[in-house]
Amino acid sequence: MFQIFRKLAPTTFIPLLLVAATLLVYWQVIYHDFTNLDDLVYLVNNPYVSSGLNSFSIQWAFTTFHGANWHPLTWLSHMLDVQIYGMRAGGHHFTSVLLHVANTVILFFLLCRMTRKVWQSALVAALFALHPLHVESVAWASERKDVLSTFFWILSIWWYVCYVEQRRLLWYLLAVASMALGLMSKPMLVTLPCVLLLLDYWPLARSQSLGIRLLDKGPFAVLAVASCLVTIRAQTNAISSLEATSLGDRLINGVVSYTLYLWKTVNPWNLAVFYPFPEAFPFWQVLGSTGFIAVVTVWVVLQRHTRPYLMAGWLLYLGTLVPVIGIVQVGSQQMADRYSYIPLIGIFIMAVWMISGLSVAWVHRRRICTGLSLLVLAVCMTLTWRQVSFWSDSTTLFTHALAVTGDNYVAHYCLGLDLEKTGRCDEAISHYKKANALATWYSGPYLHQAICLERNGRNYEALALFNHAQGLEPNTIEVYLRKGLLLEKLGRLAEAIETYTTALAIDPHAADAHFYLAEALRKLKRLDDAEKHYLTALRINPLSAEYHNYFGTLLVEQGKLSEAANEYLSAISYDAHLTSAHHNLALLFQNTNRMDDAEMHYLRALEIDPLLFKTHNNLGVLYAQQGQRHKAVQHFEAALKIKPDYQEARENLNSTRK
Repeated sequence: MFQIFRKLAPTTFIPLLLVAATLLVYWQVIYHDFTNLDDLVYLVNNPYVSSGLNSFSIQWAFTTFHGANWHPLTWLSHMLDVQIYGMRAGGHHFTSVLLHVANTVILFFLLCRMTRKVWQSALVAALFALHPLHVESVAWASERKDVLSTFFWILSIWWYVCYVEQRRLLWYLLAVASMALGLMSKPMLVTLPCVLLLLDYWPLARSQSLGIRLLDKGPFAVLAVASCLVTIRAQTNAISSLEATSLGDRLINGVVSYTLYLWKTVNPWNLAVFYPFPEAFPFWQVLGSTGFIAVVTVWVVLQRHTRPYLMAGWLLYLGTLVPVIGIVQVGSQQMADRYSYIPLIGIFIMAVWMISGLSVAWVHRRRICTGLSLLVLAVCMTLTWRQVSFWSDSTTLFTHALAVTGDNYVAHYCLGLDLEKTGRCDEAISHYKKANALATWYSGPYLHQAICLERNGRNYEALALFNHAQGLEPNTIEVYLRKGLLLEKLGRLAEAIETYTTALAIDPHAADAHFYLAEALRKLKRLDDAEKHYLTALRINPLSAEYHNYFGTLLVEQGKLSEAANEYLSAISYDAHLTSAHHNLALLFQNTNRMDDAEMHYLRALEIDPLLFKTHNNLGVLYAQQGQRHKAVQHFEAALKIKPDYQEARENLNSTRK
């Protein structure tokens, strides 16, 4: 085997080894599930993504700020995954792994091209591929934007290097286009113009004047500014106010985070999906971090002539972290492993090139460097495999986060969500209470405590918690919707309608609010008003099978049977397993004497869910109408077996047997 590698050029077998090693540590993700942090909002419960690629979803991808971001290419990549894998989580994870592999290989070739140093480039690429800090970007489905945007980031630099070498306009245009595509995947690429200036210094060593080099970056800078403006607009509601986190705390956190990322780079053991923002920073930590950053910066500046790679790598690290270092605070985390995906390339370059330079005079240099490199990579692979395993499901992920971070309200909250999903509401409530003890301002745990209490029949306690959650975060639409549904259950329709109306005043484009309001109005027989809100909901989200199904029921009540049938068919086209749509369409066909069509949809509904007792009863009635008494009796009996106190089915059975 080693003889085969000796016959191959390093630029042939090194990429093969990089691919093999990366797949080895990440292969397990094909058996992983989605997590309940962002994956539900981004993917699982997002009708545009879960419907795959179609005209509605593509238009939505380019026009939405869903998730407080504008990244249409990321949405399109998720939709393409749905076309290929459906909603099987392993397929979505595998695509992210493939992008990470592609990034690794292209990074290797890019560094080789710029530096002409094959083995140093190989080690940097290997560290990029196998470092545990990068697991979050690869193993978390919602972080597709990291690996996809980095693909275009590296590609843009590749074309830029081609342009520098050959001065062809085509390469320059491809570089600009690649940056644009990267920004449409994640706006973190806004620092690319500065990165290109760094590369002009090292390793490209461009001799042109600073003015010419700055002029080259003009179109890149324009794209960066445009992306910043769009991102600020998209993240208006996600950016923390100065009242929530002061500017001073943000600056301190930024300095401390710079050193913490470096510490986690050399000690990647206690990594977590969420690091809570600390209540206070120890003075020694602030002073030590500030001093360390200052000393390293002065040192690399002094070394700029003899070791230019140090300043290039250090400024690459500092600069590419700026958008996410927390000065503009988005969310409530102190830092995040995923933010280091690109910046650590700078640190890897510094370390590898410096060791390479220092080892020139070593005896047995090749053996020592090879041995050290293999040892470091073996440790990285082991720790990365371990870190990837924590992403198998939400319970494993957040149990680990609690173990390594202690008082972590997001971990408690997400563990509660997982327990709630499996019906373990009492255990879920325990975690929600712990989350709110740590973050009294956070409405999510109160909201889900209320949902659990409602499931347990404690409706008025639930209503009180809904009101409390609403007071904490009055712009959270889900609180209003859940509260409105509970008010409907309590028979307080007028209050429910008022609650939905308030939600629409906050967000007129909240499709679910229009839908729930339409349902409440339909129950009050205000059919024309209900129709307006159904149509608005469908205009906002035309892919919702549920909306089409319920609108069909309204049209039946209005006597518009042909239009109702079309709505039921639309519902089935968007969700072929929606049993209520099959049942409703079958009932409509039965009442309009289209018995064969009715039978087909009743049977389809029962094929999907054999426990639909009303469907068994209605199908029994259909068979009785056709004189097929034996089949009718079978379905009436099936309905009674499922629900023994179903009086209508018992009466139908007795009538058929006479």
